[in-house]
Amino acid sequence: VNSLPIFEGDGPTPAQTLTTFVDITQLKRQETALIEAVAAAERASAAKSTFLANVSHEIRTPLNGVIALAKALSRLDMPDRQREMVGIIVNSGESLERILNDLLDIAKIEASRMELEIAPFDLAAEIQTCTDLMRLRADGKGIAFEVAFSSEAKGFFLGDALRLRQVVANLTANAIKFTDSGGVSLTVEVEPLAADDCRLTITVNDTGIGLDADVLPLLFERFVQGDDTFTRRFGGTGLGLAICKNLVTLMGGKIEARALPERGSSFAFSVPLRRAEAPAAAASESSAPAVRTDRRLRVLLAEDHPVNQRVVQLILAPHGADVVVVENGALALEAFKSGQFDLVLMDLQMPVMDGLTATRAIRAHEEAGDFARTPIVALSASAMASHQREALQAGADLHLSKPITALGLVAGIHQALGARPA
Repeated sequence: VNSLPIFEGDGPTPAQTLTTFVDITQLKRQETALIEAVAAAERASAAKSTFLANVSHEIRTPLNGVIALAKALSRLDMPDRQREMVGIIVNSGESLERILNDLLDIAKIEASRMELEIAPFDLAAEIQTCTDLMRLRADGKGIAFEVAFSSEAKGFFLGDALRLRQVVANLTANAIKFTDSGGVSLTVEVEPLAADDCRLTITVNDTGIGLDADVLPLLFERFVQGDDTFTRRFGGTGLGLAICKNLVTLMGGKIEARALPERGSSFAFSVPLRRAEAPAAAASESSAPAVRTDRRLRVLLAEDHPVNQRVVQLILAPHGADVVVVENGALALEAFKSGQFDLVLMDLQMPVMDGLTATRAIRAHEEAGDFARTPIVALSASAMASHQREALQAGADLHLSKPITALGLVAGIHQALGARPA
């Protein structure tokens, strides 16, 4: 409703009033529908995140048992035929884990929840960690694999080393997968800019099947793999390059692909970095305290899944650890109060009392009694960054995502105890 006074002459009183009525019923209905749609979308997004977290937990829990026990089995003496079958089990489990990680990454990207963790890292060392594994794959296919660093690519830089390795691993693994003869080369170049700013460019070239011109514009879209014959022959979900593009964009960089003149393809990405000082721990390895060796390490394991209990026991048995197992957080708190432990391995999802609550209770008990802080390593089937933050905020010193490997668990224990693995 709007009213407009109409004056006649110079008098202060309006002679008439013009009133207009507009029916806004439809507009209000549309506004209400829009508000409800936004609320529904937010509920759907929350439900999707909860679903992904639950699916992640339900898949990672049995997967942890399959991979860890298969790796433990592979270390035993057995005939070559059996060793080959165990190797297939390990490779299949790790492939399933990679697919799960890709799906979770895409979900986080869609929900704008992908976050970078910026910290100083040794560029050459991080790249080498990735390329050492890729070299084994290339050797297995009988193709060449070359890695070259520019002189400026040495030293420490500020960035997300994990996500950088993920992009390099994806591009290199693709190049090796699609190359049957010839080889793959990876070059790492750093271009100095102003002050400590610089630009990192990594290029992966291969002599593989090449790229069709009509595929190039769609190459970094989700689920795109050239054509159906690629999927049937080479497998994969078609998510790897889409994840790479999103990660590079998140880092403030660009990624591109082109077909090489003769045969093969070239993928390159550039991201901005800053040079950084070496962390104190990296600058002086001798400053890290040594792990206690005068007696057996006493470990409290809170884990409700019998298979995961056995996995941890098998991993720690060769290291002479005395492992006390409880099935929930309440029993963990009770055992912690009555016993002396060097380390606590705490699963986060357990009945009666969950791991986060138990961790907070242990920290409160230590503070109330003025006891020394015992390292707590959180074990979770969730790889979501939010869950990792929750574990650290509750008082855990470290978070490890399942499936847990022997190398990862032992390295994590050394880190939590304040020492480097031998």
